[in-house]
Amino acid sequence: MKKRVPDPPRLAPFISIRPTLAREEAMAAAVEVATAISDVLDIYFQTEPGEVQDRLFTASDYLGQLACALLEHKPELRP
Repeated sequence: MKKRVPDPPRLAPFISIRPTLAREEAMAAAVEVATAISDVLDIYFQTEPGEVQDRLFTASDYLGQLACALLEHKPELRP
C-alpha cells in the first residue's frame, strides 16, 4: 500500500538521552549544561548584534532544551 502522507522533513538530528542514564548522572550533566548556557550567554552579551549573536542565542536555546530534558529524565527501571 502506498503511503499517502510523506514523512516530515528532518531539519537536524536530535539528541536522545539513553534510558539507562542514572538520575544522579542526569543531574550532574544538567549542571554542566547550565554552566555552558551561562558561558554562551556571557559571550552573547559581549557580541555585536548580527549573525554571530543570533547563532549564540540559538545555541543557548538548544542547550536549554537539553537541560530541561536532563532535568525531566526518569531512568528506565532495570530488572
